[in-house]
Amino acid sequence: MALASLAKKDLSAHEVERILVAKGLQAGGVVDHLVHRGFVNDERLAHHIVEKNVGRGAKGIVWLEATMSARGIDPELAQRAIAQFNELDIAQEVLSLNPGKSARFLAGRGFSEVTIEKILENSL
Repeated sequence: MALASLAKKDLSAHEVERILVAKGLQAGGVVDHLVHRGFVNDERLAHHIVEKNVGRGAKGIVWLEATMSARGIDPELAQRAIAQFNELDIAQEVLSLNPGKSARFLAGRGFSEVTIEKILENSL
């Protein structure tokens, strides 16, 4: 059951546990086994989320943090994965691909206030 869910998409250890508990199963040993065997890897998932959502139509740090938190990924793992990219560069790229868009557009994509302020300062 847990493997069938994993075959559809990457899941965090927290998500696998939630699925198993919802089915009335003991999750602890199963999740530990899946983590030990490498079927569940929260660090790999965090990096995948960042890679998938950076670039064309990118999302910002706020969105990435919220997504990983909702999926039960440890905040330290999330921060390490997010640290691999420069949010300011990504925001500038997003705006260059979407001319006429503004701070509100970036905020809606989860870019941090600091990044949005820097973009606005640079455009003046």
